[in-house]
Amino acid sequence: MPHSENITKPTLVSSTAGSTTTPDPFDLESLRLNPSFLETTGVKKLITTVPVRRPSPQDFVRVHPSPKYRDNFAVVDLKEDREDYLVRPEIIPEQDDLYRDQSARCVLLMAGSLSVTG
Repeated sequence: MPHSENITKPTLVSSTAGSTTTPDPFDLESLRLNPSFLETTGVKKLITTVPVRRPSPQDFVRVHPSPKYRDNFAVVDLKEDREDYLVRPEIIPEQDDLYRDQSARCVLLMAGSLSVTG
């Protein structure tokens, strides 16, 4: 016989238990998290962007010696926007005059942030 008979389903508990009115969807007070909730969750910051720049002379950086952490890329440099973009290898023959070869390395700054430098 399965143990499903002993399992109880979670129920919504509200401060107006016994009231038949629906909760106000614009009531921010009912949506706030208890501050202790943030202390108990194991949330790690997700890195979604990695800056591409040369480290300043004051930065102490660590570079992994493995070739997996460095490679060569074709890059388009937009000087007016001060931005660089990687070029897909299949379009390099068509745009031979617009790109330049760039070596890139993944570095870890002493402050703990990642960066890519050329």
